[in-house]
Amino acid sequence: MASVEEDVELQELVDFLDHKREDVRQMAAQHVEALSGSVDGAARLARAATKLYPSLLRGMAEDVHRATAIVNMSQDETQAKKIAECGAVERCMDMLRDGDCEHKHLATMLLVNLTQVESCAEGVLRLDNEKLKGVHAVFLLRRIASTPPEELHDPFEHAADVLTNLTRLEAGRAVLADRHLAAVSVLVEQLESGSATRRRGAAACLKNLCMEEDSVTIVVHQLGDPHHIETETREGGGTLKETLWEKLLQPLSGKVPKEHDAQVRALVAETVLCIASYDRGRKALWKANAPELLRKGYEYEEDPAVCSAMEQTAEFFITTAEGAQESSVLPSAQGVNNESE
Repeated sequence: MASVEEDVELQELVDFLDHKREDVRQMAAQHVEALSGSVDGAARLARAATKLYPSLLRGMAEDVHRATAIVNMSQDETQAKKIAECGAVERCMDMLRDGDCEHKHLATMLLVNLTQVESCAEGVLRLDNEKLKGVHAVFLLRRIASTPPEELHDPFEHAADVLTNLTRLEAGRAVLADRHLAAVSVLVEQLESGSATRRRGAAACLKNLCMEEDSVTIVVHQLGDPHHIETETREGGGTLKETLWEKLLQPLSGKVPKEHDAQVRALVAETVLCIASYDRGRKALWKANAPELLRKGYEYEEDPAVCSAMEQTAEFFITTAEGAQESSVLPSAQGVNNESE
């Protein structure tokens, strides 16, 4: 239990965040950041939440220490709710829309933590306002599409993680499943990103978008005709452009370039499994030559979670009329990957 002296010291520390001298404010922010990085320190700071969080949010656009501290504190669900009540969502979105803001990546990370809480995710989706519903999600999707990852600094590296949290909710899936938004195309393109974080977020979001038959129908529609390969003209001549289906299946095919991140492969495998569980999705996968691609990829796969999803997908092909023609889409699962993850 905290002593009266400790509480007084904590209040003084929080007061120093708004001190008139910049050096004092900086020292206080660094101290708060340090405390927020430990369990005991975060618990101590939480006692001053009412005054602390508004101060941290006000200065997080200019001060990396404040931004880091508020991100650390938001990892706790109870504190995340309190931070959201202080206007954190709109503060983050203002930072992300500000072309001069240097700490966009921390604003995105804060949104990731906040949207793990259902009520906060609903706030980001703006379900309280029909005219503004989904406006933040659409903004994030467009930034993912238009902002290429940089080698050392990617402000929107975690944006797809925010969308993943939003699409855990039916309302979030409805927003991104809009036929005019082309969210599926944007997310599939991210599977080729050099950032593993981007690839994981995109794959997880795609999986969430395939939770119901209606949404799978929309995903299949947005993925397009598996047989349609566009010709792209470049300075060096004509080149073949892969279909979205090929890009989706690439991580599981074993083809070069190989996807070395097992989490990405597992998420894509689960996405394909969800698609294969519905008739229209299964037919599209057949057109995309998915059974053969998965069979070849399975020969090299060692991760238990990936193998399990691929085996379940194969069962859908085997037990349907179309799949009955090729009863060995994948090798037998017996004796494969017995060790736990």
